[in-house]
Amino acid sequence: MRMLAWVDGDLLPLERATVNVLDEGFRTGEGVFETMRAYRGRTFRMRPHLERAAAGATRLGFDVPPLDDLAAAVVAT
Repeated sequence: MRMLAWVDGDLLPLERATVNVLDEGFRTGEGVFETMRAYRGRTFRMRPHLERAAAGATRLGFDVPPLDDLAAAVVAT
């Protein structure tokens, strides 16, 4: 299985993914985690998952990309 990471809006092979040492989540250890189930290649109830993740990220003060961009990243992954 090919491992990918989404970094600053780009899907990268895992070995090319890096995190800036000034990244807020890296520095403070804060983060938002949401798991999603997929059936036959389609993510189940993706929008509510993304809305919860975005709400949590907003509460932590993170910049949140538009939900459509996040959804495109999920589909691409």
